[in-house]
Amino acid sequence: MMKFITRLIGFSRIKQIIYIRSLLDPVEDKKLQTEISFRLITLDDIQRYGKLAPEERRPRFVKYLSLGNLGFGAFVADTIVAHTWISLEDKWLNRANEMIQVKPGEAYSFGTETLPEYRNQDLGSTLFFIEFEYLREKGIGKVIGAVLDKNYPSRRMCEKVGFLPAKILYKVNFKGFELKFSRTIKNANKFMLKKNIK
Repeated sequence: MMKFITRLIGFSRIKQIIYIRSLLDPVEDKKLQTEISFRLITLDDIQRYGKLAPEERRPRFVKYLSLGNLGFGAFVADTIVAHTWISLEDKWLNRANEMIQVKPGEAYSFGTETLPEYRNQDLGSTLFFIEFEYLREKGIGKVIGAVLDKNYPSRRMCEKVGFLPAKILYKVNFKGFELKFSRTIKNANKFMLKKNIK
């Protein structure tokens, strides 16, 4: 009922949490003993997405690669079952209508997805640790990510791999009038879903 009323009066609210992960500390060596392999995604791999990315979504991933973004994939045989992407350049957040500024020595991590039948097998966190090690070797010291506040599975994963909440972006619309503001998080523990996730 509340959603109906907010739509009726023209009100909407978006709240995204910006997470930061330092790569200055050693990155955990996370290796799974399964039939799953992990590596960078190539242009040839885009056709091997299977159920994770239907045909109509594949041009998006081709565009990511053409813009210089890097994708890390979890493969079963030749099919991608999970992925995550990184950008070394500024990234526009559509929902928050905000630009994430990526400075030299930083990277922006985005677009992490796993097929439902492969969830809860540590594929996402393994992809993150592979991504972190790759970035460290390239001299990157910090990774930035953005997650909608109600996306609890993604927030838990970010926290599990060492991201800390650093900032909250708000966007409020009311009858065509848009208000954007942000808030720096001073006490990250206050905004974490679980304390001491291992």
